[in-house]
Amino acid sequence: MFNQVRFRKAIEWLLYLFIFLLPWQTRWIYREANLGDGLLRGVWEYGRQSLYGLEVIWAAAVVLGIIYAVGSRQYAVGSWRKIFRRENLLPGVMFLLFVWSLITIIWSADKNLAWYHSTIFLEGVVLFFLITSFAKQEKAAVVLVMSAAIQSLLGCYQFMTQYIWGSKWLGMATQTASDLGVSVVEVGDQRWLRAYGSLPHPNMLAAFLVVALILILYLSLGVKNKGQRNFVLLGLLLVIPGLIFTFSRSAWLVGGVAIIYYLIISFFDKKRRAETQLTRQLLVIGFIWTVIISLMVYPLIWGRLTNSSRLDQLSSQSRMALYGQSVDLIKSHWSSGVGMGNYTLAVYQQVDNSFGAWLYQPVHNVYVLVLAELGVVGLLLCLFVICYLVFGRKGNWLVKLPFLALLFLAFFDHSFWSLYFGVTLWWVAAGWGLASSE
Repeated sequence: MFNQVRFRKAIEWLLYLFIFLLPWQTRWIYREANLGDGLLRGVWEYGRQSLYGLEVIWAAAVVLGIIYAVGSRQYAVGSWRKIFRRENLLPGVMFLLFVWSLITIIWSADKNLAWYHSTIFLEGVVLFFLITSFAKQEKAAVVLVMSAAIQSLLGCYQFMTQYIWGSKWLGMATQTASDLGVSVVEVGDQRWLRAYGSLPHPNMLAAFLVVALILILYLSLGVKNKGQRNFVLLGLLLVIPGLIFTFSRSAWLVGGVAIIYYLIISFFDKKRRAETQLTRQLLVIGFIWTVIISLMVYPLIWGRLTNSSRLDQLSSQSRMALYGQSVDLIKSHWSSGVGMGNYTLAVYQQVDNSFGAWLYQPVHNVYVLVLAELGVVGLLLCLFVICYLVFGRKGNWLVKLPFLALLFLAFFDHSFWSLYFGVTLWWVAAGWGLASSE
């Protein structure tokens, strides 16, 4: 006999497991990729195709979701019809965006790569609907904060020891500050390794921790006992150092703006002033803790903020060069794009093939990257989805804040479109904002 309650619980807890393990990038690379000729030939990360361990959990949740939908007529007729009713354009536009990404395979230089990135996008959309249908906001927030606390501790350890130990089973590569290509902060003749956690880049860890910081604010509004109070306080104290040690300026900016936004809204929301008292106390504690940690690494922070080091200046020049490459591609392919996931290959083939393979990166702006890969049609569809998620659904102003934070970070990063972790974090944040609060 079909047990509706057990199936719902199984799917729900699979989603929590997925969120908890999200930063761990264990994968099987089933298609290696290289780019360039001669001495310039090397590993082309953005051409690799991988099966992530998280996808096994995702697949299990999808299978159970299908069984649940078939076995529960009430759910299939009720909730799913509610999602796909006529006035709800979101699923339809998401489907059109996916179809358009498939169409771009026709003119993509690497059709297998375009198909791979289209399937990653589809996985993210399905994950979004699973979270909105089965997850609970408070439980999902607790799980993500727990995961972020572990990542922050790992990042702090990496910064303190200036060493990242490698493990193929955990998806981590061995790295030290002296290695070329590693993300570091340079002060004088010293190189300081930035915190990575278990992720491929410090900026990705920073994005995850910013989302966790916002969710801590959310959880603080519902504190009912001492245990919950201690949880949010401990989470805050653990997440802040990791975020600082990523030395991600964009994440610092977005995190600060999110907190200011929260303070302004809560100040004018008279109904919530009693609820926000604990949260404001936490922010005071968090501010003092941030100052203490920052003073410990003040020269490094000052160097990042003033962009005074040689590496920071080279990074800024590199980002401007990436924008120049994207402009060249968009001029030639503004209507159709170069194909899903084919940006770096198109730069190599059509713009400049004189660099080493490791230097070919997507432009550090999701919206420009979407325009370059999917053309104006894809960008318009993508912007519609974003606007609908932000303005088209009613909801508490705070539950949209994690997604809004990622929307702003997307102006400085490409991973929310180009890499598996970024894509899934994007849809987790979007889905969490629409999940059940009960």
